[in-house]
Amino acid sequence: MYLAWMLTCRSLRQSKSRLALVSAAVGFCVCLILVFAAFWGAFGSTTATRWQGAIDNADKSQATNDAKAGATDAVLISLVDNPFFVVDGKQIHAVYVDTSATQHAPDLFGVKWPQPGEYLMSLGVQSLVATHPEAAITTRFGHVNKGLLPYQLTSGPDDLLVFIGKNLAGDKTAVHVADFDTPQPPAGNSAVNQAVLSIGLVVLLFPVLLLIAISAALGSVQREQRYAALRLVGATRHQILQILVTEALLGAVLGFLLGLGVFSAIRPWLGAVSLAGRRLWLSDLTVAPWQCALVFVATIIITVLATSQGMRGVVATPLGVVRHQRVTRKIVTRKTGVVRILVMAVAIGLAIYLVVSVKPNRGTRLDAYWLLADVVLMMIALILVSPLVIQLLAWVVAKHCRRAPELISTRYVAAHSRQISRSVSGVILALFAGTFFLTATSQTGKVLDAIAYEHTPLKQGAVAISEIPDQSAAVHLAAQLQAQSYVAQAQAVPFVGGTWSLVPCTTASAYVATPCKSGLLGVNLWARAGEASRLIPAKNRADFDTLVKRYYVPETRHDAYTVLVSLRHSRALERLRTLLATTDFMPEFSMPLMNVATEVNVTTDVGLISLMTTLVWIGMGLTLLIAVISMLVSTYAGLLERHRSLLTLRLCGMKVSQLTRMMLVEAIAPLGAIALLSASLGFGLGWLMMHIFSVRLEASFTPAIFLALLVALILAGLAMLLLVPALRRSSEPVNNRSE
Repeated sequence: MYLAWMLTCRSLRQSKSRLALVSAAVGFCVCLILVFAAFWGAFGSTTATRWQGAIDNADKSQATNDAKAGATDAVLISLVDNPFFVVDGKQIHAVYVDTSATQHAPDLFGVKWPQPGEYLMSLGVQSLVATHPEAAITTRFGHVNKGLLPYQLTSGPDDLLVFIGKNLAGDKTAVHVADFDTPQPPAGNSAVNQAVLSIGLVVLLFPVLLLIAISAALGSVQREQRYAALRLVGATRHQILQILVTEALLGAVLGFLLGLGVFSAIRPWLGAVSLAGRRLWLSDLTVAPWQCALVFVATIIITVLATSQGMRGVVATPLGVVRHQRVTRKIVTRKTGVVRILVMAVAIGLAIYLVVSVKPNRGTRLDAYWLLADVVLMMIALILVSPLVIQLLAWVVAKHCRRAPELISTRYVAAHSRQISRSVSGVILALFAGTFFLTATSQTGKVLDAIAYEHTPLKQGAVAISEIPDQSAAVHLAAQLQAQSYVAQAQAVPFVGGTWSLVPCTTASAYVATPCKSGLLGVNLWARAGEASRLIPAKNRADFDTLVKRYYVPETRHDAYTVLVSLRHSRALERLRTLLATTDFMPEFSMPLMNVATEVNVTTDVGLISLMTTLVWIGMGLTLLIAVISMLVSTYAGLLERHRSLLTLRLCGMKVSQLTRMMLVEAIAPLGAIALLSASLGFGLGWLMMHIFSVRLEASFTPAIFLALLVALILAGLAMLLLVPALRRSSEPVNNRSE
């Protein structure tokens, strides 16, 4: 037993460099997985949505807000998105609370329910208030600030929420809520975010696993000779197996502890990471103990299996101490070639089936599962087919080579296509995944620009407050606004048919980007650019009614007004909102509509697109980083195993620069050959996803994809150049005196 332990310790001392590299690779991968797990858990947290789900459930089960049995143990609540509670284009979500009839208020994370005139705000609202001290934003909510809301009510420090005390008697939208612990599934946005992160994790796991496998199998030839020497001096097979398993376990454990330590060190900075303008609470960015245990067990299994795979061809017998080169098995046979091509054919066939069977923009959840399966199958097919493509291409190129470095390198590529494919497979998958996601989000910028252009026909600095039911209130509000120093002009105009604001052409140039010469101009504040109903010029009101009844709606009732405002400068917008929020010009529990030319009302789906785009770039950058590290480790392992061959070439007169060229050809040429295949397939599946599911977006092959390919090739080349000193040392005759 002592002898076995002594042999193990001696072997570990001789393998400390390789052990350090394996531990670093495993630690890097473990840290990335833990970071993904932390964000996945934070997006899936229902703490900040459960109380809203309780309000929704109460609204569904309660026909009216009339007092009933148990109402004294409930809080009367109304959720409102007040158009005047907007700051810098961000909506502050208001929760109006009435506890006047409540005797035993339900608990909501210890919140102290505000009374009329009181309010509580979230940390995000407090930050916005601090950025606009001149606008007196808090006066929009009430007169008494009761402090901050419990952080559990929001999903992050950037969420905008305010609780306002108010008498809600007569508000038909208010509901009694007696229990805020009603189970509620994750909100739709969180589910989508988790799905995006899950796809990114699946894509990231491929290069992560390959990096661990390549690092664990590093230096197998040198270990073969060391194990054979141990057998020669009396070590048993069981002792050799014990050394092998101990090295693998120690590398896995040290790597896991290193990754866990790095994750713990960088975790405080994860709370500062903003995804589409949204941060998450640091307390939610945690990894559960069962997740850590799962990652630990998976790390142990993967590292041990990778080490066993790398040492599978090792001959640990006393005769194995004799020098020899490992015999490379034939990579591609007719049978294996057919199987590899068949997997790729199935993946391509499934994509063609989705194109043919699913109508554009009509994809279902089942189609999404099929598409996800096809993405995973395509990645597997790329891994299987890449050795075949590399080998066939190397054979063809070798027949036309006329210089020794290129001929030797292409012959080596043909003979070691599986090993080379494994070293570049991470980059292949990164290019495939990056091309897929970039294609899926290639039109996001155009969508945002289109929304900004289509939002409103108002000119810069103009504001419209619509659906004011009382004419005298509208006229009085316009006069009150006109008296403000930051308002250039204000005017009350009819709001017809619930759609058009009738602006006299004499003053239209102050509010509308496309004014008229004479008569009236019917302005539809919600029509998209290019729609005929956006701007309707008419001679007078009778002419306008005739045009509208003929082409658009049969009735042009006139029961409301719009107040148009032209600001002297955009900085006055928040002051205007504060004045409107503190002025009574609407009936109780009614809200007007507000349009601002300087702001874009970004819808939820566009926000998700922006979030997805951010996650795509982050995921692609991490995947490329892992892939380049994987290629670097694999090439370094090849230098260790080929040092005799490199020495022979140096003795025959080959220069280090020629050996470097060989190394670059062996790494870059296979990558460049199959990069086009990976990018083409990624673009095809990205186009397929947009074709099936997206109504707003269309796929396009943008220059960003070419830039991603170029960056991948440059990083790979730089990684190879970092190994030139190791190449020189391993091929120097003075360093191979014992050979």
